[in-house]
Amino acid sequence: MQLGYAYAQQDVAQAELQRANDARKLTHQRVDAGIDNRIQLEQANAEVAGAQQQAEQASRAIDAARSALSVLLGKGPDRGRDITRPQLLPPSMLSVPANLPVNLIGHRADLVAARWQVEASGEDIKAAKAEFLPNLGLTALAGVIGFGGSNILNLPSRFYSVAPALSLPIFNGGRLRYNLRGKDAQYDIAVAQYNQTLVKAVNEVADDVDALQSLQQQATSEQQALDAARSAWKLAEQRYKAGVGSYLEALTVRQQLLVAEQRMAALKAQQSDQSVQLIQALGGGYRPAHGQLPPEPKATASSSVSPTPDNRS
Repeated sequence: MQLGYAYAQQDVAQAELQRANDARKLTHQRVDAGIDNRIQLEQANAEVAGAQQQAEQASRAIDAARSALSVLLGKGPDRGRDITRPQLLPPSMLSVPANLPVNLIGHRADLVAARWQVEASGEDIKAAKAEFLPNLGLTALAGVIGFGGSNILNLPSRFYSVAPALSLPIFNGGRLRYNLRGKDAQYDIAVAQYNQTLVKAVNEVADDVDALQSLQQQATSEQQALDAARSAWKLAEQRYKAGVGSYLEALTVRQQLLVAEQRMAALKAQQSDQSVQLIQALGGGYRPAHGQLPPEPKATASSSVSPTPDNRS
């Protein structure tokens, strides 16, 4: 997108340079004829110098964008010279759909990770609760009772040195309760973090949508100004060809048209950048280049965006 914008700026800069040179040439002729003075000529020279600077900046911007793309491709700077001019996205592909489902943010990696953390904490709670159940086979239990008598609480201490894998929660219930409380706390923290991530994601999407809609309104107004400038340029040309107006007057109108074209190119570049930010905020779930929304994601750990229910049991 930066490369496409740089090319658009170069088009405007080159057109302005041509216009400024034509205006300076006519002004020089008028000065020689005694119609204008040196002040008008110096102003024309300043316009040419400014147009040359803009053209050079646009050319450097193209080179910089090509070099950046070469780096992304893992190639050397020579690869950038082979990159041709890209096509800019039409306005229809930069618009925000009227129905943009909020569940598209379920594609975001940070939200998916937060959801998985909640589910993992829920599983930890289940595992902590399972520790309260005895891990002792009935066959082994019969042997234990025979070894220590009818009261299993009266087992001699040497029994645990020969059967360390056997677990009876009645001997360490305090530790298990503390462990379960810790898992509950971790679950609550995970849920809070998930909800915080969700709120942040929704706010980011809302901000990007608002910004993109604002740019669309600006582009609509600027398009009207551009259409008016084109009409004025067309009329100025007709007046010049009919011998009513001078070509210098027509070039002045042409300058206004080029300024409008430059503003429109800048707005389109901002729209493209903002569309990319919206795609990032949605986690890649929105594809404006196709002019449509993807299928709604299933309600799984990777897509759910609703506040997490209590899955401790």
